[in-house]
Amino acid sequence: MEINQIGNIIPSDQKGFKVLFDSYYFELVIFANRDLKDVELARELVQDVFVALWEHKESLVISISLKAYLFTTVKNKCLNHLKKSAKITMLRKDDLEVGAERNILSEMISNEYQAALAREIDALPDKCRQIFLLKRVHGKSYKAIAEKMNINEKTVENQMGIALKRLRQLAKELIK
Repeated sequence: MEINQIGNIIPSDQKGFKVLFDSYYFELVIFANRDLKDVELARELVQDVFVALWEHKESLVISISLKAYLFTTVKNKCLNHLKKSAKITMLRKDDLEVGAERNILSEMISNEYQAALAREIDALPDKCRQIFLLKRVHGKSYKAIAEKMNINEKTVENQMGIALKRLRQLAKELIK
């Protein structure tokens, strides 16, 4: 396995880093929220991971793919948070054995759904994807998005409609 300097993988300029952030942020928030059950907290923890990544980009060495590194780091951050807030309780051995099979199946379905959702979001036209992420991930209003992108508010509304229609269709297909 080859060990890469993170600086060789992550752009050292802000624009390149923003592209990286936009590529993984939404998917990582969904992943973190699955454990935390708190979207705002999930957003904060994922942002913390990206801040740390940016701050240590020159000295950090990883030996796995960047995506795997991000997901592992977010998972560890979530677990540490849950431990600190005393939300993790000791489970009886019997409970683990009975629930293990059900949890594995649930995890597989959840991972497949998240991966399909991320692929569908990535497949959206550029402007449509940007609008969707600004609205759903960053919580911006249609008006704020329109101003930021220098487009009509109705265009923002139409593009969100397109994105949501595609994602609803995906959800219907996955439920079948």
